[in-house]
Amino acid sequence: MSEQTRIMYVCSECVDDAPESCGHFDRKDLRVMPDGRWLYRAQPRHVAKAVQSASRSTSGDAMILYGDLAARIERGDLKALSIRQPYPHHIFHDGKDVENRDWATRGRGWFIVHAGVNKSELDKEDERHQAMPRGGVVGMARIVDCVTKMDSVWFNGPYGFVLRDAFPLPLITCKGALGFFALPSEVCRQVAEAVRTLGTTELSSQLNRALASPATPAPEGKDHE
Repeated sequence: MSEQTRIMYVCSECVDDAPESCGHFDRKDLRVMPDGRWLYRAQPRHVAKAVQSASRSTSGDAMILYGDLAARIERGDLKALSIRQPYPHHIFHDGKDVENRDWATRGRGWFIVHAGVNKSELDKEDERHQAMPRGGVVGMARIVDCVTKMDSVWFNGPYGFVLRDAFPLPLITCKGALGFFALPSEVCRQVAEAVRTLGTTELSSQLNRALASPATPAPEGKDHE
């Protein structure tokens, strides 16, 4: 292969400096393995940049390692929090960056977003509201702080869980509970699989866009391995 097209992938279970010892990569088709867990080496540079950005959230604040996140979910390490629609929708699609509560939390990090079945916050005349998924897991988000005041149009307190890196998932039906709660093991397995699928899909999409764009020629006389 030429310097402009050579590219190699290897899963994170394998030795970074000896990828040939692993059978989990494909140089020809640029495939992504279904576990979504990857280290990468790539040329040209614009492809490497695309692989890196594919693991980022839309906010770009943090690297989302979908495979590692899925493994934590499957082990039952992460709790869920039930939020009434339309607020999960606003979190995922409208930039809602805080979840208002009348109680504080010391918890930080990822949690699973559950949409409750209650319709009290929905507009009965709005078909979009009525169609929003309810009664199960609908996504994930990360808590980075708990505040009593915040410069956000979404904050009304008295406490606000500051959110980052939220992303939606297809509805996975399950019961909710008050506060942070543990999900059944089978539900955790389904959520983990949905996260892996999302990571694989996003990475493949980024790669396709990167490979379709013009490559930046490497400077002469320099090795960019």
